[in-house]
Amino acid sequence: MARWSDWYALTEGVVYDCAPDEPGVYLIALDDGYGLQYPNGWSDIVYIGSSPLRSVKERLLEHLTGRGNSCVHKLYQRYRLMFSCMIPESPYDTEQNTLDNFVRTYGDYPRCNEP
Repeated sequence: MARWSDWYALTEGVVYDCAPDEPGVYLIALDDGYGLQYPNGWSDIVYIGSSPLRSVKERLLEHLTGRGNSCVHKLYQRYRLMFSCMIPESPYDTEQNTLDNFVRTYGDYPRCNEP
């Protein structure tokens, strides 16, 4: 069974060194103890994503360069971010389950995910 990796700094060098070269699911969060208030509590998670056809590494690099999620890119320009990832059998289903769980727990989608 797949499990989440450790947390890593979301920087180009760390992504090249630590992000997997295969499809998967990833979380992006604020670093340094920052958090965002959601309807049912605080979380540092700002984005839940998947890369079912390309590598997690490619997708994370797109976010850093502005070719991915624009909200993530804006946060990256202002704050230190971190990421965790997993290589499940079905990245899309795992992403959906993770999003559903986040919404059940916090009452809304992560800041950079659109419902």
